[in-house]
This record gives sequence, C-alpha cells and structure tokens, in this order.
Amino acid sequence: MINQIKSSKILFDIYQWVSWLLILFLSISNNSCKNEPTQTSSVAVIAALDTTEATIGDVVTLSVLVENPGEYIIQFPAMSDSSGLEVRGRNETTNDIGVGIEFQLVPWDTGRFVIPLYSVNVLDADSALSFVMKTSSLTLTVNSVLSGDANTELRPIKEPVPVSRPIPWRTILLIILFVILLTGVIMIWRQRIPITVIPPQIYDSSIPPDVFAMEQLTALDVAMDSKELYVRLSFILREYVENSLFIKTLEMTTPEIKQSNEWLHLPAALFSAWIHLLTRADLIKYAKEDVLPNQKAEDLDWSITFVEKTREMW
Repeated sequence: MINQIKSSKILFDIYQWVSWLLILFLSISNNSCKNEPTQTSSVAVIAALDTTEATIGDVVTLSVLVENPGEYIIQFPAMSDSSGLEVRGRNETTNDIGVGIEFQLVPWDTGRFVIPLYSVNVLDADSALSFVMKTSSLTLTVNSVLSGDANTELRPIKEPVPVSRPIPWRTILLIILFVILLTGVIMIWRQRIPITVIPPQIYDSSIPPDVFAMEQLTALDVAMDSKELYVRLSFILREYVENSLFIKTLEMTTPEIKQSNEWLHLPAALFSAWIHLLTRADLIKYAKEDVLPNQKAEDLDWSITFVEKTREMW
C-alpha cells in the first residue's frame, strides 16, 4: 500500500513538471510569434531562366519573383557580371502574384555556367532590414555557333555585292534652284533702266545763245523716246537761260528755279509754263510717266516759242 502511494506521488510530480514545461514552451512560442510578423512564412522567392541553353551573344532573361510580399518592402540589389556572363540591363516588374525583377544576361564564352545565388532584401514598413532571402542556383549551358556544323573550315571570301549609286536628289534640287536664281538675276539685269548719257555740248561763245538753242531744238524729233526727248528739252532750255543770264540753272533743281524768277524777270505766264515743262520732264525722267505723242509735239513747239519770245529780252 505504501509503495502504491509513493508511485502515485511520483507520477503526480512528473505530471506537474511536464505541465510546467508545456506552459513554458507555449509562452515562448507565443512571444516569438508576436515578435515576428505572421507573413514571414508566406513570403517566397523564385528564380528562373527563360532557357537553359544558348549560344554566344544570345540574350538570356533571369527572372526573380517575390510572392506574397504583403506589407514588406522588397529591395533588389544590383547584379554584377560573373565569369562568362555580362549583365546588360534590369527591369523591375509588378503583377498580382508579387514583385519581381528581370536581368538580361549575355554569355560571351562557351561552357556550363552556374548563375550564383541572388539575395533579395526584405524591409519592414520602417525601411529597416527584416531578413534576406536567397534564390537557388541555376545552370546555363552556352554552345558555340558552330555546334552541329560539320564543316568548320573557313569558307572562301565572297565577291563584293554591287551597290547601285543612289540618286543625289538634294544636289539636283540645289542645282535647279541655283539655275532658277541665276536666270532671274540675268533677266532682272537685262531689264534694268538704261542710263541716258547726254554728251557734253561744246559751246562756241561766238554763237549767240538763242541761235545755238534753236539749232539744237530743230534737230529734235517727236518720234524719239519720251525720256530722251524731255531730258534734251530740259537741258537745252536750262543751258539757254544760263548762257543768256549767267545764272547756273544747269546746276539748279526745278524747285530752286521756281523760286528764282526775281532774277530771271520772265512774264508770269511764260515762267509758269516753263516750270510745268521742267516738272513734266522730271516726272518722265525719274517716275517713268507716260506722255502722248501730241503732247511731245506741243512741248517741242512751245520750247521753240520760249526761245523766240525771250530772245529780245536778253
């Protein structure tokens, strides 16, 4: 009986110690679960290649995907070149499953390459590093471009491919434009106003001014060009007045002559008609004003009459 009581007491003590250990274990487990987010067990990282075999120069895409990141911030460090592989670029992606990144790898040597482990940094909401996840290693086989080709000898050099010379449209258009501009300049130059040069008259002082003027007026013809006719009429009458009164009317403009009648002492009607003739000559000479044939005849006759009426006055 005493032995049974001792056995029961021992069993009770063992049960009590097991209960305390179980409570302690559960409390530690609960505290650890509270300190670490519940999403840790659901975050996973997956790495894959779009192909396991390639040739030199091919672009191979390495995809790294982090599934169910939840509230974590995923940080993808830069990937450095490895032996025989060159990293050309990177592109981060986001989809319904999670966030990821793609690296473009270009092999430049043949052989079997093991892509090293890639580490992904997982940050909490405060951007503090929570933990690091690593991908599994991947294998890539790079073959030569001559794989499967039995003939590895150098082929003969091919003849150069004939290339047709392109038509230089730009040069042709520039030449055409230059010819058009040159033609226009020549046409404008040929249509320029010819300069009428009146040869200097050698005046003989022994000939009276009125006789010399009448000789020049009678030599004019109304069939002459209007500009040349009126230039000569204006010059002859100015020269006649200058040689008669010794007033420099050849060097004076028409407005200046208009204000100088106090020295000429001409009748008002005769002086006014002379000023009208000089003004008409200026317009025909400088403004290319048209004149009728009968007007030219009337002006020539009036010029002769002007000399005849002023002959006795001077």
